Amino acid sequence: MRAKSEKTVRQTFYSSERTATTALFPDLRRYEQGLIAGIGGSFKKMSVEARYEYSNGFLLSKQLGSGFDRYSLLVGYRLH
Repeated sequence: MRAKSEKTVRQTFYSSERTATTALFPDLRRYEQGLIAGIGGSFKKMSVEARYEYSNGFLLSKQLGSGFDRYSLLVGYRLH
């Protein structure tokens, strides 16, 4: 599937109308690279897991910042 990112600008001045379609994000990456790492463990009925996720995003432009850094802490408890 190919991403479609375009913008259309319509300008009307009296009876004259002008339409222009251009690329909204001309520098899209075809693939996004990412990394996920985690560590966890359990003791009796409790479990804990820590994760780190990183992605560079689909946009090449650094100003828009489509990538992310994410930290997660998951805590679990078994009822049985």
